[in-house]
Amino acid sequence: MADARFQHLGEFAGAVEAALCAYTPESGKWSDPLIPQEAARVRQLRTLLLTLALALALALALVLALALALAEPSPLCPQPQPRRQP
Repeated sequence: MADARFQHLGEFAGAVEAALCAYTPESGKWSDPLIPQEAARVRQLRTLLLTLALALALALALVLALALALAEPSPLCPQPQPRRQP
């Protein structure tokens, strides 16, 4: 399962890299207005980056939820009894 996630992340990283390469205006001048095709590439890059941010946020939430679940005592395990003072 981890291998599939790494493969998916690698494919996603490749898509972001391709979008970044297409992001630079053909003229190479950032001060010029963008033509419609360049604006479309910027929107595509924005969508890819938002998707990555959402995926990372969900992954972090899952890790934190699992960590908290592991930190809480299970009702199946006996709880230690407090020591009595003599």
